Amino acid sequence: MWRIILILIILTSTHGIAQQVENKSLTIAYNKTTSVIFPFSITSVDRGSKDVLAQKARGVENVLQVKAARKDFAETNLTVITADGVLHQFAVSYSEAPTNQTMTIVSNSSDERLILVKDVINERDIQSDARVVLNQKVRGKVEQDNRHQLVLSLQDIFIHDNILYYRIFIRNKSAVNFDVKSLKFIIRDRKKVKRTSSQEIEVVPLYGGNRFESINGYASRTMVYAAKKFTIPDGKALHINLFEENGGRNLSLRIDNKDILKAKQLTVTKHLLTIK
Repeated sequence: MWRIILILIILTSTHGIAQQVENKSLTIAYNKTTSVIFPFSITSVDRGSKDVLAQKARGVENVLQVKAARKDFAETNLTVITADGVLHQFAVSYSEAPTNQTMTIVSNSSDERLILVKDVINERDIQSDARVVLNQKVRGKVEQDNRHQLVLSLQDIFIHDNILYYRIFIRNKSAVNFDVKSLKFIIRDRKKVKRTSSQEIEVVPLYGGNRFESINGYASRTMVYAAKKFTIPDGKALHINLFEENGGRNLSLRIDNKDILKAKQLTVTKHLLTIK
């Protein structure tokens, strides 16, 4: 009897949430691939049957490629969870000639779909926080490199929910466009001693907001990179390296542990982020 009561309680408590799950129709074929584009990275995929083949597109985290393993299979389902904590449910059926071979899932900010228990890292929250950091007033700079008629500056560091946000400013003071090859975060020894090896650890950002491929002459750009919280061991430093595509105008910033420990705290107040 108590088991029945427990099940009824669970069903009652989840009924309102379950109604919010939007069940989309997805038609796939045997000889054609259908691509489903999500607004956030795919973290989990569950197929209702082996008749459905699904895989993330190579080199892309938010595109799922789907096709039929055999023809004329019975209708089944496909469940996808994305990094914003949203569950996407699809009713999958077979067709020799699907109407659409590309489906784009639009992010629903009103949270009408089922939001799961979120992981510590949530892309939606990170993007929202990064936009707030991008709109903050400049209060000076942490470190700056001014060479080759370029300025690379780390304007500030923020932290929220164990995520560090680096606000980076780049100015091109020449008439020659600066084409960005890459911007990397590397932890390595402050000083390299002769005849000793130096171990480098790359910190891969979780998110880069307002990124760009080129800076026109006499132009400037500001961007925000987010990374998991970390501190730097003694004798090492964080180097932010900016590399030019097919060029030699490379810049570098050295960030010490004391700079990270001075990161400004972001707090949530009435769904708005403010700085302490």
